[in-house]
Amino acid sequence: MGSELLILEAAAARVLESGDVSEVYRLSTSEIAEQAGLTRGALTHHWPTRGEFEADLLHHLAVGVRARSRQRLGASLESVLTAATKVSFDDIFGVAIESSIDAVAHSDDFPILVGLWAASMTDRHLAEPLAATWEDLDTAFSEQIRLLLAVFRLHMKEGFTPAQLASGLISLVQG
Repeated sequence: MGSELLILEAAAARVLESGDVSEVYRLSTSEIAEQAGLTRGALTHHWPTRGEFEADLLHHLAVGVRARSRQRLGASLESVLTAATKVSFDDIFGVAIESSIDAVAHSDDFPILVGLWAASMTDRHLAEPLAATWEDLDTAFSEQIRLLLAVFRLHMKEGFTPAQLASGLISLVQG
């Protein structure tokens, strides 16, 4: 791992620990460098200005939140598949939507996600780099629903039970 990534990871860990994205603006560069096991000179070598460091750190946080949110959304699909055997056919989509939202909204990343969104709305320099995060999360939510719809269409036939549908979904996801 390069020194740039070590510094970003050390700073991101502090922000995630605080649960407050505004911690980005309160971090001491000396403390971050020390936590990364480097000198303050290593930090200033990569980021000559504080603003450049903060922008890169916010982007790094967004990439991490996006990746972890996608993982949680994938795991929530498994809970939807399990629930599909226990709920009525009509309730499966409600379970899918609720599970998708819970996967993100009830995570430790949610306060950071909201803070990043607010930062991207108020700082034009952050709006573009963070736009990919919002697009990706939107895609992840809709992919889950599209997958369920596709499986429903493939398996819809007279007498098909929710348990059979769940079995088909599990087979599809587990490959």
